[in-house]
Amino acid sequence: MLLQKKTALTHILIIFLGMAFSISAKASESLIFDKATVSISGMHAKVAAGYVSIENIGAKEDVLLSVKSDFAKISEIHEMKHVNGVMKMRKITSGIAIKSNTTVSLRKGGYHIMFMKLAKHLSPGEVVSVKLKFQNLGWVIKDFRVSDGHQMSGNEHSHTEDNQ
Repeated sequence: MLLQKKTALTHILIIFLGMAFSISAKASESLIFDKATVSISGMHAKVAAGYVSIENIGAKEDVLLSVKSDFAKISEIHEMKHVNGVMKMRKITSGIAIKSNTTVSLRKGGYHIMFMKLAKHLSPGEVVSVKLKFQNLGWVIKDFRVSDGHQMSGNEHSHTEDNQ
């Protein structure tokens, strides 16, 4: 009798865990991450920038609220924007909304992640984990590939000015 109760409880626990993982997997499948990179500008860089495209294929909006990493003491969401003809960078504290059936790209010249006070040396080609916190989804850990900002193609990074 006791063995039957333990077996029944085990089956119930397995079903419950399966349902919990299924719900979690479906929620995380609502966001698709692409082109996740951390760009460094030299071997002794103290800061790095993070870029990623996030596509929301879910039925409801989610909001990227914050980021964390083990390789930087400070990780923040930033935005670059022209203000009175001057490019300015500011920290985003309210998050970035990712509406249903849209893609938000964190990239140079717009929204991006700033990693400051790097706690370790990052090498091009290395893969690092970044934790992204979403309003609905919660914490998601994604791998970002480290790239050398000086080695990027002309389409992604340029030191030329428009008037030349």
